[in-house]
Amino acid sequence: MKKISIFLTAACILLLVGCVSQKPLEYRTLSEEEWQNFAEEHGITVLDVEEIKKSTNVLFKTEKEIGLYSLSVDSNGEMFVYKTSYNNNADVSPVSISYRTTGVPLVAAIINDKGIRSKADKIVVELENGDTLEESIKGRTGIIVASDSQVNSYTEVNKVKILDQQGEILYQH
Repeated sequence: MKKISIFLTAACILLLVGCVSQKPLEYRTLSEEEWQNFAEEHGITVLDVEEIKKSTNVLFKTEKEIGLYSLSVDSNGEMFVYKTSYNNNADVSPVSISYRTTGVPLVAAIINDKGIRSKADKIVVELENGDTLEESIKGRTGIIVASDSQVNSYTEVNKVKILDQQGEILYQH
């Protein structure tokens, strides 16, 4: 009986040491090679890539859908994938826009219309909390515009404007 008690005590100690010594998982963004391999494996055309906090955000399109992947890798090497997408509406919409309004607010825009794309200089995003985000477009088809700060509550996107070099609005949503 004493041997069983010693064995159970030793087993419990080993179990506790194993549980206590596990470090919390750390997350990181993907390298360029990793997200390019991901894109190739998933058959997507990458339009823009933006690292936000510890995730790599990939704006993409296929023949049938457009969307955003948020990708992270943990300290064990496991990739975490979060995908938002919708039907590719390039044939009916001059600009395809999607939002993320919690966490780090962002707007993903795809300029489908060649006329708008050729004249577009910058994108301006107005958030309900008063923040204004701006980023240069300069010939890009897709663009991710993200806030520099994290918001812990829902933050509405009030307006998205695409402007030419003179500041004239080419498109507003």
